[in-house]
Amino acid sequence: SSLERSAVVNVREDILQRWRDKHRGSPIPSITELRTRMDTPLLENEKIPLSQMRLNVLLSNEPQDVLTLEQANALFRSSDSEYAKELEIISLAAASTSPPPLNGTEDSYHMFWDDNIRKVVQIIVPSGKAIWNSNKHTATGILRPDFGFILDDHCPFRGEEKGPLNDEDPRAELSQKLRWDYGSVPYVLGYYCSGTRLTYVAILRPEQANREPQIQDLGTVDLSTRVGRITNMRWLINLSPLVEVLSDSSETGHIRVLSSGYNCTIELTGHHVIKRYTCSDALQRIEHLKNVYHWLTEMRVPNTDSVYRTSDVVIVLHPRGHRERPQTEKELLEAVRCVLEVLKAIHPVLFHRDICWPNVIRSKDDRSKWFLTEWEHAAEAPTKALPHFASHSHSPRVFQDGHRGEVDIWGVGHLIAESGVKGLSSELHQIGVWMKEQSPSAQEAWVKLEQFAAQHDRRIAAKHV
Repeated sequence: SSLERSAVVNVREDILQRWRDKHRGSPIPSITELRTRMDTPLLENEKIPLSQMRLNVLLSNEPQDVLTLEQANALFRSSDSEYAKELEIISLAAASTSPPPLNGTEDSYHMFWDDNIRKVVQIIVPSGKAIWNSNKHTATGILRPDFGFILDDHCPFRGEEKGPLNDEDPRAELSQKLRWDYGSVPYVLGYYCSGTRLTYVAILRPEQANREPQIQDLGTVDLSTRVGRITNMRWLINLSPLVEVLSDSSETGHIRVLSSGYNCTIELTGHHVIKRYTCSDALQRIEHLKNVYHWLTEMRVPNTDSVYRTSDVVIVLHPRGHRERPQTEKELLEAVRCVLEVLKAIHPVLFHRDICWPNVIRSKDDRSKWFLTEWEHAAEAPTKALPHFASHSHSPRVFQDGHRGEVDIWGVGHLIAESGVKGLSSELHQIGVWMKEQSPSAQEAWVKLEQFAAQHDRRIAAKHV
């Protein structure tokens, strides 16, 4: 009756909030504490309510897949007065759905893994976004984790998945594909699985930069049984709140997907920049970039990124640095020097034409080094106007045919003028203005900057005498 239905209370949000609030405000646990936390039994009010009838349907006395009421109670509780429909749908789908056959392909397991892992994490951390490595483009195949959970540009939870007949090592791939980009966070979370055998891990911060991170196993579960799948959900309920904490504690983004505005999506991974073109002239654009980067390599031009691999509509570039601005005059000098070194090498044959701070990237390995990226609009003479460029950030000459290196020098001057460095000396600011107004050659600009840098160094040395 309607009276009976109205007496049944929806407790979905209450339960989700209890899951999310577990250990809120407590520090990131040690590995030992993490193992204990993962395997902690759920409190009664943290369990998913099921009607007795639904609970009975879930139980099994099949010899290979026994599930007793006591085992089911690890995740569920019997209640005819409460319900949590979405949690019920997700948990019952995972608990009651058998895996594909042992001789099944990896593709046949993807929905099974999705039901047991991604859907559980996603409902607890709804602000996160799942990405998969579909291998659709061979250029990206070995760069991305098989599964990644992205939160505020970080990937605090990732997984490597193999079908039961695949003899590759998913555990090794977890560290091979990850370049540590999380600052001082002690670890991030992950998993690896072969068929139904699933192991959760902590991926530890390397003691030395550029080393592969170590993997610490937390626990292994067999998803071929109802008991195993229920245990897995309980573990994920206990682990998932930590995903947000790890993301919030990380210092820089690891994986990021954005649009460049040129019918191109850009994905930033730990090591690489993946550009995927969605326009009708994708082939021509990639061919242009390949030619430019080939020339840069042949001419041994310093301080640029380079091509890692390509396919029809994808180009993968490396290295990936940090997109940030200099904070001090010293850092600004280092960045501008690096850009001028590029221009001395490419002028008067090639012109970059899009020099601005988003395209000047700081090296991860040597923070005194910066490199020039985004060679989309690089061109030889005679050049054509670029009417779609923003007038506030580009030389007026770039909007006219026949421009040359002066547009790049203007861009370098603008880097100085718009750097935002606090306490910028008037001398350096004036050098920026001079570059924009007088259009010196790259060599002349370099000499002027080096003279200033030498005076700057002498002044600093004198202060310490």
